[in-house]
Amino acid sequence: MTDIPPIPTPPVHALDQSRTLLFLAYPQMGLLDLTGAQTVFWAATKARAARGLPGYRLVTASLEGGLVPTAEGLAVGTEPLAPWLREPFDTLVVPGAPEIVRTLPDHAELVAWLAQAAQRARRTASVCSGTFLLAAAGLLDGRRAATHWAMCDALHRRFPAIEVDAESIFVQQDQVWTSAGVSAGIDLALALVEADCGREVAMQVARELVVFLKRPGGQAQFSELLKAQGEDSAAFEALHLWLNEHLGDPRLTVERLAEQACDEVGNFAVMSCQHAIPLGRYAGNNAAAELIGVAPMIYSQPKYVTCLDLGAWGAVYTEGWERTVSPPTDTAEAKQLKQQINSVWIYPPAADRATALAAADPLIPVA
Repeated sequence: MTDIPPIPTPPVHALDQSRTLLFLAYPQMGLLDLTGAQTVFWAATKARAARGLPGYRLVTASLEGGLVPTAEGLAVGTEPLAPWLREPFDTLVVPGAPEIVRTLPDHAELVAWLAQAAQRARRTASVCSGTFLLAAAGLLDGRRAATHWAMCDALHRRFPAIEVDAESIFVQQDQVWTSAGVSAGIDLALALVEADCGREVAMQVARELVVFLKRPGGQAQFSELLKAQGEDSAAFEALHLWLNEHLGDPRLTVERLAEQACDEVGNFAVMSCQHAIPLGRYAGNNAAAELIGVAPMIYSQPKYVTCLDLGAWGAVYTEGWERTVSPPTDTAEAKQLKQQINSVWIYPPAADRATALAAADPLIPVA
């Protein structure tokens, strides 16, 4: 690579001026790493235009210009980088590549350009494993940085001067931003848009792109909902999707959750006193199962009874989800059964270790 001439001080962009974002392209980069972030800025530009305000100018450039093949096989048209040694721009964005750990030495010329060009950028950002290119350019020494979770160890081994954050979706350290794997580049881009244009525009972009949850940078790369979807059976898949869509609903109650959680024959997971002990058995079993790494048990409640106390007249006893009146049909005998339910059935076992453990098995038949 030819010597890069001194780079002038970056211009200060006012909020009423268009901002040029320069995306660095190179062979075998990840397509979504590039286009995910670009789509966010494109949508933000539309939102700003609707308000009569300037937005972003998006430029994709590579060392030689022309078509650059991505890892997925699609070639991306690019401009040459050379003119951008003197042209003003606001932000550098560096996508990652699936094989960046192996191919990093092949990008020495791009790394040298990046090291100098970053000096005149207002900020520099990387998506996914693009962090390796920023690290090779010396932009992350002494800083905290994020990358794809599967590459955190490799990043730490290769660049020990970096504090590798294996948890966060994205990280900002001064004028340098880094993000976790692939789609986290969308989260990072939304954060940059919010910093430039305000929360209202960022939320409008998130809605347009159907990004149903605008995640903060500190959120873990593995969400609890994603973890649950991976560990549980398909029986709860619909519930997980429904819950994720209604997390912000102030009307989200236990009753509404129960309506969504049915067993294999369509019975609702009712919260009633007669099910407290069976629910506790399954909950205790599954908590222990998670600790020792075995599969949880799916809660089932085939037994369902009601016993309506009618005062001096007696009581009516029903069985099954259809509430069919069952023996004892004698109202006095049903009254005794009601009293037994209230005084014995719904209470936990005696405060004795052996008795309690014996009663904790979820496979105990429901009487």
